[in-house]
This record gives sequence, C-alpha cells and structure tokens, in this order.
Amino acid sequence: MKKGFSIFMALLLLLISLAACGGEEGKGNETSGSASSGTASETQSGEPERSFDTLEKKNFDGKEFFILTRSAADTVIWKPIDWDNDAGDGDAIEVAVYNRNRLVEDRFTCTITQVMDASYLEAAQADYLAADSAYDIVVMPVIQQLGSMAVNGIYVDLGEMVTLSDPWWDQASNESMSLLGKTFTVMGEMNIVDNNATWAVLFNKEMAADLKMGNHYEMVNDKVWTLQKMYEGATLATDVDANRTGIAGQYEESLAFLAAADIYTVIKNADDIPELKIADTALEAVFSDIWEYMHLPDVQIFGENLPNTWGDLYANFASGNSLYCICTLGTILQAQISDMDDEFGVLPIPKMTEQQDLYISTYQPGNATGASIIVNNDAPEEAAALLEAMAAASIKEIQGTSLKEAYYETTLKRKKTQDEESMEMLDLIFENRVVDYGSLFGWTNALIMNAAKAETYSFTSGVASSQENIQATIDRIVESVKNNFENKPIG
Repeated sequence: MKKGFSIFMALLLLLISLAACGGEEGKGNETSGSASSGTASETQSGEPERSFDTLEKKNFDGKEFFILTRSAADTVIWKPIDWDNDAGDGDAIEVAVYNRNRLVEDRFTCTITQVMDASYLEAAQADYLAADSAYDIVVMPVIQQLGSMAVNGIYVDLGEMVTLSDPWWDQASNESMSLLGKTFTVMGEMNIVDNNATWAVLFNKEMAADLKMGNHYEMVNDKVWTLQKMYEGATLATDVDANRTGIAGQYEESLAFLAAADIYTVIKNADDIPELKIADTALEAVFSDIWEYMHLPDVQIFGENLPNTWGDLYANFASGNSLYCICTLGTILQAQISDMDDEFGVLPIPKMTEQQDLYISTYQPGNATGASIIVNNDAPEEAAALLEAMAAASIKEIQGTSLKEAYYETTLKRKKTQDEESMEMLDLIFENRVVDYGSLFGWTNALIMNAAKAETYSFTSGVASSQENIQATIDRIVESVKNNFENKPIG
C-alpha cells in the first residue's frame, strides 16, 4: 500500500470524529471561484482578435457541402445535433445550430447538408475508395477517426489548412491528438458531443450538507480537491445498513484518474511520436493508489456490476443513495439526473496531490467526436474553410446567443446544474482537457480497466504480458502513417 493511501486511512478516523464540527454545504453557502476570463477584443500587437467577422469572405457559388455524421437514432447524449438543423425552432441548441449554419451559408454563398448514417464508418471508408469524395467533412468518434481512418492515410493534415491557435479550436485536445506533427481530426466549438464525453464528478449537495462535509467548491478553488479528499467524503457517506454508498461510478473512471494525475500510458516525444510508458514506476505508483481507493470495501458501486448497468447506476445517485457520481457530463442530460429531487453540483475529476497546479480533464475517445477531411476531396481547402467558419460562427452571438452559449450556458449551466458555482466548475473542466494517447487509439484501455476491475492487484503482471504487443502495434501504426501520409499529395 502506497504512502498516499496510507495517509488517507490514518486521517480518515480523525475526519469522521471531527465531521460534526465541519461547515455546512447547503443552498447559498457556497463560495464562488473566479470564472475563466474572456479573451480581449484586440491582440497585444493591436490587431483585431480573430473572429468569424475577420475571416476571409469566400464565394462558393452555391456549392452544397455534405457532412457525414452518425445516425440521429443514437442516444440522447451522443446524437449529432451539432451539425445541422432544418428549422429555426426547437430547443436552444437546435436554434443556435440553425442560425449558425444560415450565417455561414449567407457569408460563403453555399449550403450545408448533414448526412446521418448508422454505418458512418463504413460509409466514410467507401467514400475514400471512390473516385471522388461525396462527403466534404466526416464526423465520428476520435478513436475511429485516428485508429481506423487516419492511420490508413485517409485524411488530410488539417494543421496545414486552418489556424489551430484560433480561439474556436480546442487547442489542448487537438495538440493531444496530433501524430508526427500532423493533425488529422479536430475538435472545436462547432461540435458539442465532445463536451458531453468529458469526465466530471457530480455530488449530492444535500447529502454533503447533512454530513457536514464542508464546501466542495472551496476545496476545488483552494486546490485541495484530491482523490484522497473525495474518497474521505465517500467513506464518510457510506452506510451499508442504509443501503448508501459513497460513489456511483465505473471502472473506466481509472483512465480519468490517471489523466487527472497528469500520468499517461503513452506520451509523445519531441518528434510527435508516441512512446509507451506503462512500465514507468511513476505510473505504477499512481495506479496502485487508484486501485486501493477503488477497492475500499462497500464505498463504491460500479455500473458494470449492476443488472441494468448505467440505468441502475444513475438511478442510485438520483435517488440519493450515493454522494458522488463519476461520469461524463452528458449524463447530466439524462432525465434520471436532471430531474432528481436533491440538488447536485458539478466538480472536476480530483487531482492526485495538492501540489499539482492544474485540474486536468479528459474525455471518452469512443464518444467524443472530431471533424476530418478525406484526402480524395477535390477541394479540401474549401471544406477546411467551411469547417473553420462553422467553428468561428459557433462562438458568435446570433439573435442573442451562440451555439457555445446555448449548450454551455443554457443546457448545462442554467437548466441542469442548478447553481452558479457549478457553472464555474464547467469553465475549469473545459479549460485544460487532454487525452492519453494510449486511450485515444485504444492501445492501453483494456490493460488499465482490467487491472482496475481485478479483485487482486494485477497491474504489474498485466504490463508484463501486454507490453510487447502494444509496442509492436504502436510501431506498426507510426510506420503506416509515415508511409501513407508523408509526401502524399492532397486533393
């Protein structure tokens, strides 16, 4: 048992004995943290800041741009509502998408058509094999964008076509996803499913107040919101006789805990080439503590072990039987959570130690979507210009709101999370969002999740049995990208 976990156990009895003296976290008792500052209207050089209005105006002579996405029959959380809407009515997001697209169409003299296909991956691969690409932009989960498409030479390098430092791109995520200095898929303000796929912690405010646990928002703002702190609260909340657990979660949370600790199974070197790090002592030390916490007796239930999996898990939290729910932000949109009787708040995934400067967020690569352009597109620069315009227009206020505000302000903040402090937490969550390269390609997910689930500690043996195969896969993919993309003409 590692030092951090041992300290946690030693302090736990003291915490419980002092709990009655703690401050109360009820309505109106939370202290606001500093919200993320907005960007200035001018750059330091005095030039106007880049915006939709500063983009070069292009005339595409009525060209119809086709955007391939997954089917509308997908679940509420992952439904591709962020790319087009035929009518200017509906909820705030649908209206914002409609207004954004009509603005882009008017400025660039074109039309935007979304093509939804349940077999989107096969459709994109078939499009690549065709003489001419039928789809100008392809949108799908980033794990498929990279692992199934980019590594086979199917996409252009968007880093050569758009300015990725512009404020409408998710710069940290895009940097995390590059390979060999190339950016094959991008995330930005034009798509919102990636926000839904981002990990966070929900907490029952009323239960926390009853247990006199102190102010969670102050913990975050004071930079003392750590994994140890969360499991202290979870242990305090656990009551077997009352059928109450501290945490409703899932084994995949172990990936989010590692990222929040700024520890990764695969990193990229100075040449933007992935390097396998699963055998590093620092990773094992952190994972060992994570495993110990996740296996505290009776403190946590896991959706994978419940009869109705996620439905039962969310119902447990919504009914007041868990203090915390570790999930993606899209879970808030589920009726079970958004309509729960008790008030809940939103927190970032906790840091591993107080000494860490930043709260680091990550997302599910199998659900977060990116946008790409197929190499046989006859006018990839035009498709890239459209994509950039859609991203820039998504943060432009149109008829009183923007797509970013409609999602970020209305849907998540005002309608669902029920307090101003959670709004600031969302700012913090999205501020520094990255992804483990091993998770992004699916190389190390099974290793981590299987080790997290194992009743006896098995990470070391798991590394020993899988390291050679994972490294061979990485080497093969790097070589494939070199062969397929370097010096390959575009268009």
